[in-house]
Amino acid sequence: MAEGDKKIVCQICGTVFIFSRREQIAFKKKGYTNIPRRCPVCRKKKRGYPGASKGGKGAVKQVFTIKCAGCNRFFESPTKPHPGLPMFCQACKVLNRGTQPKRRKRR
Repeated sequence: MAEGDKKIVCQICGTVFIFSRREQIAFKKKGYTNIPRRCPVCRKKKRGYPGASKGGKGAVKQVFTIKCAGCNRFFESPTKPHPGLPMFCQACKVLNRGTQPKRRKRR
């Protein structure tokens, strides 16, 4: 371990990791004032990078198969359909774009 390196215990998994002098300089340049509390592995899991075990960007998103209210074709959407509200495929959305009444802006 080089001079200036710090040994820190991760608050999540309890492993000891080294906060190197180079990382400390990078943290100061970014304006971070606190030392990291999580090891690099737990930081990646929290941020949700691909390969992380839970949530975030690496998670598989649920896709719903919905029947279009305009053309009666089936399409997939990440949005869960609400009962009683029509859902439109991308082609029908483009066709109907100017025909919907404008909504009032909330204040």
